[in-house]
Amino acid sequence: MSLPYSVAVALKEGQALPPQYQDRKLKEPLLVRLMKVTTISADPSLPRGVSCRLTVTMADGRKFASQVDYAKGSAEAPMTDAEIAAKFSGLAAPVVSAQRSDQIIELVNRIEACSELGSLMRLTMKAKPARSKSKRA
Repeated sequence: MSLPYSVAVALKEGQALPPQYQDRKLKEPLLVRLMKVTTISADPSLPRGVSCRLTVTMADGRKFASQVDYAKGSAEAPMTDAEIAAKFSGLAAPVVSAQRSDQIIELVNRIEACSELGSLMRLTMKAKPARSKSKRA
């Protein structure tokens, strides 16, 4: 995992999630350029050990900065139900299918009314590839 790559791909694509971590992207000219101009350094002046400050310095000297003291999804900065569902779908759909991902979200949203968890557990299992039928000679 490369922090310069993570910063570059997040700047370019707006997120740094599993779909952004593909070998083919390592050669994209914009990402390569952004990685080369990215410097990562520890800043002991930040208020918390996990705080993060990003400063972008433009070619003309202008600076843009943003600081995050509590990551999205932490107790101090909780995700909305819609954000949780969107993140889950983005991570689960490639594994179990978009349809099953939606079904899982529906079941979890009404978990209090669920009389048995087997149906939920079955939905979370990775789909097995279809078996090919072969004829005997």
